Amino acid sequence: MAAEALELIGRLVAPGINELLKKAGDVLTKDIEKELRELQNVAFPRLKAMIQTEQMTDDENKILFELIKEFENVKCEIEDAGDKIEYERLKQQSMGKVIKILTKAASRIFLSLNMSSTLKKLQDNVSSINNFYTQHSGRASNSAEDAAPMITVSDIPPLQAVFGRDTDIENIVNSLTEATEDTFKIVTIIGCGGVGKTELAKHICHHSRINVDLKLWVFFPRKLFEAVERDRITKELKGLREQLLRSVRGKRFLLVFDGIWYDETKSTLVKSQDVWISLCEPLLEGNQGSMLLITSRMEIVSQSFRGIGVKAIRRNEELIGCISGEPKPFYLKGLGRQDCLRTFNKHAFDVDNPDQTPPDSDAIANEIVTEVINNLEGIPLAAREAGVELRNMDNPQDRRRIKSKIIFEATRKSLMWSYRMLPQELQPCIRHLSLYPKGFKFDRTFLVLSWLAAGVITQKEGSINELEDVGHDCFNKLVMKRKILCVEVNNLGRYEEEISQLKKLRTLYLTCNSSDSSSVHSVDHDVLKAILKKTKRLRALRLAYCSISKLPDSIGRSKHLRFLDLSNSSFNELPKSVCSAYYLWYLDLNNCKLNTVPKNLNKLTKLRYLVSDGATLSKIPHIGRLTLLRELKEFHVKKEKGHDLGQLKDMDHLQGALHIINLEAVGNAQDAGEAMLRRKTRLEEFVSEWSSTATVVPPNQVLDGLQPHDDIISLTVKGYAGDEIPCWMTEQNSKLKTLELHNCPSWGSLPALGNIYTHLKKLNGILPLPSSLQHLVLHDSCIDDSTLANYLTNLTALSRLELSKCSSITSLPSAEVLGLLAKLEVLQVMDCQLLTSLGGILALPLLHEFNISLCPALVVVPPNDVDANQQGNAADDATLALCLNNLTSLSCLKLSRCSHITSLPSLEVFGSLVKLKVLQVMDCLLLTSLGGILALPFLQEFNISGINLQGNAVAV
Repeated sequence: MAAEALELIGRLVAPGINELLKKAGDVLTKDIEKELRELQNVAFPRLKAMIQTEQMTDDENKILFELIKEFENVKCEIEDAGDKIEYERLKQQSMGKVIKILTKAASRIFLSLNMSSTLKKLQDNVSSINNFYTQHSGRASNSAEDAAPMITVSDIPPLQAVFGRDTDIENIVNSLTEATEDTFKIVTIIGCGGVGKTELAKHICHHSRINVDLKLWVFFPRKLFEAVERDRITKELKGLREQLLRSVRGKRFLLVFDGIWYDETKSTLVKSQDVWISLCEPLLEGNQGSMLLITSRMEIVSQSFRGIGVKAIRRNEELIGCISGEPKPFYLKGLGRQDCLRTFNKHAFDVDNPDQTPPDSDAIANEIVTEVINNLEGIPLAAREAGVELRNMDNPQDRRRIKSKIIFEATRKSLMWSYRMLPQELQPCIRHLSLYPKGFKFDRTFLVLSWLAAGVITQKEGSINELEDVGHDCFNKLVMKRKILCVEVNNLGRYEEEISQLKKLRTLYLTCNSSDSSSVHSVDHDVLKAILKKTKRLRALRLAYCSISKLPDSIGRSKHLRFLDLSNSSFNELPKSVCSAYYLWYLDLNNCKLNTVPKNLNKLTKLRYLVSDGATLSKIPHIGRLTLLRELKEFHVKKEKGHDLGQLKDMDHLQGALHIINLEAVGNAQDAGEAMLRRKTRLEEFVSEWSSTATVVPPNQVLDGLQPHDDIISLTVKGYAGDEIPCWMTEQNSKLKTLELHNCPSWGSLPALGNIYTHLKKLNGILPLPSSLQHLVLHDSCIDDSTLANYLTNLTALSRLELSKCSSITSLPSAEVLGLLAKLEVLQVMDCQLLTSLGGILALPLLHEFNISLCPALVVVPPNDVDANQQGNAADDATLALCLNNLTSLSCLKLSRCSHITSLPSLEVFGSLVKLKVLQVMDCLLLTSLGGILALPFLQEFNISGINLQGNAVAV
């Protein structure tokens, strides 16, 4: 119960009380607000310290837990009441009424009327916690006065056997002992709890190459870094500093700092470089070649000591030494399976050879070994504890009885060690993941918004970041740390009564009974309706991949609903009640085949993410009222009211990609400027598309007004019939990496792109081209052979070339031109109807992938090596063979609709393609032989289709 109480205090000390004061500050009396602040700043931190130092009995811990749990329940009730006020404000706003309820006085009256009983519970609960603290605070202060020092200094502790760490030990010893001019070296060992950092440090201390005069072990308990009394911390570190100064002066030493901890929500000790500089200053009294070894779960600890390295240590303005400039971190990973087995066997069977389970061990022991090792996650401490527990059970019946317990405990401890090493604010995020089935695939935005809706993400006091940014930051931290109520839909009816009784339920995820997230299962409409009718406090509802013909109207009636996922479900009409979920942040309609969309969907003004296809988005009128939207995959311009470009004017939170379609429907030139794209600075990709040449406004006037911000990364123009380049495309942009121009027949040239777009990596477009270009796409272009050659002359960095629907090209450039493309690895030629020659393709020795398709006129002009008397298909076969003969780097070859080829190359030619792994041959109608395909020893994938082979098709 102590652990549970600690966890609740951690959630409530800062973020919880801050949220409570923010929600209900207008109705709280000064006395209760003062008591809440005392809880936050005094009582909770001191009670936490008492729990950690085991100064309370189990019964007292249980009483405290119940008090804090009740406090959390009352806090949730107040939050819900605050939601109702905001809901009413949003409702009146959506109806265009005068919003009188917004006044502070009205809010106070409304809250007071609706929360009188809740406020009384809050008053009683806060008083009870403070009384509990008052009764026990004397014990806490007396214990603090008389407590022994938390930091302990000793000789090196005794060794225990370790397995699989020889390489780690040698690497760290090498780093510690390498010759430098530094006074001493710093090395940090970083790893999760139980992975063996402390034991590894012991073995390093006993290594034969560690030749020092003094070895000291300093243990830093976690409670030191979370201590409430700052004076106590200062006293502890001052005492350690004095002891170190006496011990190391004039000696070459190895010092171990074991267990340095950091929790960014509570402890500032690790971040304070002055503290560590002061503590380490006495170490400079030691002799050159001294060493400091640090163990910690937190990477930031290594970074904190790195900060010391850039500062010289001075005394009375005199330089007395310097610390290693770059403390080296070693990241300790879990053990491999065999080393886990050795550790387990050593402690379970006490054998001399722990490489395998003793042959005389019983079947139950062997089964436990297998299951435990598979669930240990490489944690040696878990392996050791599981082994000791098995060793204490000599009787096979006892082993059989506790088999499941040992396996469960080993797995649970392994996971809990990883969980507990996380900062406090990340732990609720991990607990939230238990709502999802095994194998569920997460989308970053989906997960972050579900955290926000469930209330597991809170803002620190004084933070200027948006709550959503805090969520993304938590996601990134979990990715860096490598960590990244669920009801089965099939059994929903069975759980109806139980779920309906959960009056305070905030999160309900309905999911199919399968790890395959694409499975679809039926949901009973009446059962779902009954559940939603009784769970009125829902904040997050997921009903994805479910077969249901009609959604109940109650699905949007919750005044607290923030997150609604209806993706991949079979209904075809969205209830109008969804438009009343004014608090909604996230609405997922992806892959929902909706016939219509409620016209009032634009009243969900808090909506940040509307996940859907372009067809559904195009049905929403006045979508510009959703000014908080972060994503809008497509915007379809229509001549109807509420679908003009001016809808985009105030949507300045848009990020990622924006695709505007049907620009031919723009009614006047001013509309384009009304979109205000320059203000949308978080956009990275912008696509403008004309679907028809029948325009009302000249295309150049429209494109002129659609100027994105200066740091856009990707720009695409499709179907543009204008002959003028917009002025903003001639302005400097150092961020643009991709420029695509599709079906822009009237554009003949662009200014010097290399001077304008200095980081351009991919272009589908026109001359002149920057030499930095790596990816060139020419699609639906009318350029001829000479223009293509001019295109490529200066592109020495080009790695990928794609030619598609280039109707005027008859031949690839000569060997002289292609020989300049020294980095070209991928060449694709598709649907070039007049292409007859592959030109100087032999000059591309680094070509890895060659894909040619839909080139029916490819009757190749034979190179000099080809017999000029050969005619028709024979010439094609021979020329193909010669084209491939020197492409020794080719790894992928695709031939599609090459109508004149009758045979693949011979054994001799294919034998030279030593790196070819993929071969695709499709719709080559005259092909009758696979030639020497057996000479491709490294071929991994061979696809052939649309071909009628006859007789002996393979050369032997």
